[in-house]
Amino acid sequence: MSILQFEIYQDDFCKGNRGIMMKFTDGAKRSRTSYFSGPPINIDHVDIEYLKGRFNNVKTPRHEEFIKAEYKKQIKEKFPQYVGNEIVNESEGADSITPFEEIYQLIEKMKEAKETLEGTDIEYFSETQLKSLFNISNELSKVSKEVLGAMNTD
Repeated sequence: MSILQFEIYQDDFCKGNRGIMMKFTDGAKRSRTSYFSGPPINIDHVDIEYLKGRFNNVKTPRHEEFIKAEYKKQIKEKFPQYVGNEIVNESEGADSITPFEEIYQLIEKMKEAKETLEGTDIEYFSETQLKSLFNISNELSKVSKEVLGAMNTD
């Protein structure tokens, strides 16, 4: 089995702009790097299509699971400042976040997508990138409706 690698780090650019770099190296030793301006607490909600948009060397569910596991481990070890708002659901023993934090994360993803799209003709985007944007938009809408619904019942 080939060796996969994933690394989260900050270079000078990241330190000045509140963000992190992520580097994924597949079994064929192809590396891709991506900048995240608003790193989420966890990436369990991210699907393989989104990861493919970030790292075009992500090809399999094994890659997806590896990145998610390594992200979760490294973000806590290297950048605990991004984990400060995490809420642990004791009954399930799983990490979860508040709806407001989830909305923030989705808005950050939309900002990153906007930066990517600016000045580029939409016909040059891959189907994967467009699906990823569509999924983020739908998730943001869904969570926003849940929050508004909860606020109306209080």
